[in-house]
Amino acid sequence: MKAVRTMAMILTIICLSCTVTEVAAQRTGSAADARFDGHFHVSAAKGIHEAYLPVLFHSSHAANLLMLHNGDLLCFWFSGTEEGESNVAIVMARLPKGSEQWSKTVEIDHQAGKSFQNPVAFQTSSGRIWLLHTAQTAGKGQADAQVLYLTSDDLGQTWTHPKVLFKEAGSFTRHPPILLSEEKWLLPLYYTPSGSIVHGAVSHYSVIKATSDEGQSWKECRVSGSQGLVQPNIVELKHNFFVAFFRSRYADFIYKSESRDGCTWSVPVATRLPNNNSSIQVTMLKDRSLVLVFNNSSAG
Repeated sequence: MKAVRTMAMILTIICLSCTVTEVAAQRTGSAADARFDGHFHVSAAKGIHEAYLPVLFHSSHAANLLMLHNGDLLCFWFSGTEEGESNVAIVMARLPKGSEQWSKTVEIDHQAGKSFQNPVAFQTSSGRIWLLHTAQTAGKGQADAQVLYLTSDDLGQTWTHPKVLFKEAGSFTRHPPILLSEEKWLLPLYYTPSGSIVHGAVSHYSVIKATSDEGQSWKECRVSGSQGLVQPNIVELKHNFFVAFFRSRYADFIYKSESRDGCTWSVPVATRLPNNNSSIQVTMLKDRSLVLVFNNSSAG
């Protein structure tokens, strides 16, 4: 671990090289594997306790955590036969506050002929939980993907039926929004209009969706110069000053953009931090330091 001073902040860099274990489950995990029982145990890594969550299906990917106001921790991910295939579902497990045992994994949303991906959850000050995820036609790639949403008013015990939030073809989520107030949110989004990552990466680009009425209507703010840069991850460094970090389809570096209103963004520039076209995650600690988790490698 090393620290880099940037923008009068301390950015703590956690480099994950070699292998990265999914929070939700290993891709090769089996429901019959005794390790996947949700119990915490001492890891081979010094000072770490870990738990393998019970799996429902062969493949698991794109885990996202949400700490609820009551202290419970929810973990969402997508799981099925294989990414992009029919019936790939959004699933969830719960770690109650103070517990050492994750709950059984439950299926939240699935649909025959559709492949669901990239669940993103957040809780508003009213207590309502929003769950966003993508939905694409199975076996057709990402070009027709849309973003659906469900809500829960009982801490994730039950959910509404899914509705379309963003119908623009190729819409994709990966990171939760910044909740500036009960009504005003900034949601990072990206588009994959070509559907192909290998041959159409340059057509992929990032936007920020802004709402001032709790998600009833949205304004789209395109990030100029973000072709090939996806999955923007936003933090508010200080009042009305934001920074976004991007995954690179070019597998070269993590990129960075800044904004003073959350809608007008500077052209992203490469940092010195490598990226191998894998997801990154940044969050702000209580002391306002930033922690960035990434894979310490690139195609170069």
